[in-house]
Amino acid sequence: MYRLLLALVLVFAVGGARAEDASEPLTLRSATYSSLRQLLTGAAPDAQVDVPALLNLPARVTSARMPAVVVLHSLAGFREENEGWQARQLRQAGFATLTYDSFAARGMGDLVTAARRGPPPYPSALADAFATLSALSRDSRIDPQRIAILGFSFGGEVAHVTAFKRISGALARDGEQFAAHIAYYPAGVYGVVAGETAYTDAPILIMVGGDDTLPKAKVEAYLAYEKASGHPAPIELVTYPEASHGWTSPSIGPSREFPYLASTQKCPFALITPRQGLQLLIDGQPRPFDDKGFEACIRDNLGYTMGFNEAVRRQSTEAAIGFLKRHLSQ
Repeated sequence: MYRLLLALVLVFAVGGARAEDASEPLTLRSATYSSLRQLLTGAAPDAQVDVPALLNLPARVTSARMPAVVVLHSLAGFREENEGWQARQLRQAGFATLTYDSFAARGMGDLVTAARRGPPPYPSALADAFATLSALSRDSRIDPQRIAILGFSFGGEVAHVTAFKRISGALARDGEQFAAHIAYYPAGVYGVVAGETAYTDAPILIMVGGDDTLPKAKVEAYLAYEKASGHPAPIELVTYPEASHGWTSPSIGPSREFPYLASTQKCPFALITPRQGLQLLIDGQPRPFDDKGFEACIRDNLGYTMGFNEAVRRQSTEAAIGFLKRHLSQ
């Protein structure tokens, strides 16, 4: 009898581990774009691409159709210690997760340490994000009305931009939209021209550090601009004064200067417009976009601080999960 009970305990233990750790491979059909203009005007992409992805379900499924979170990586590419760790916390909280590496799918590596690289591939990453939304919306186990997106740095920028109605309209295959957006220390490159149709109606959480590539003052000025239009952005801003950029990634180590990295820390937001293209947010007003000036601004802003902070990682993860539970509840 004892041996039978022990065997049953082992079976349930192994089965539980498999339920929590099993990954289901998916192939996302996406596209590679060279520019936002190409994407927004409906021009043909440079190439079609298959992006390998992993869907993980929570160990405890509490409803017939569960909520899901797409987890986007930073410029370093997918890291188990960062994006993988976050996905596990989300599954423990009851969310299915979908993870992938946009860069690896295109033969690219870690863009943080790359000796030479062009502009971050935001257009292709946006295409991948909406490919995940399409795939999850068709999965009978996932509630298509409760799919969120969460990202870090480069991925945090993508998570924010996917809330722009013009981007969603250009890339959502069947009119889908994400139900919530979370951006961990986003790059702070893109905003959207204020107006009734600027954002989808989904809530957004942006989290920045006191010493970050997206300064608190810069994002607050953007939020003030949106609010002054009469159509405030649906953004909740949380600042961790003691945190540097990259606070969730243990391999970064203690806070230190990375002198070769460029940012838009002191540059204006590049605003996506309803039709024309881009404008710049200068002194609280949209102005004509100056490509050379914007590039010069980036070149003049080499160097920024990054550093891991375990306490802030825990705090911000709790904030993210709480935000998702509030907005993705049935």
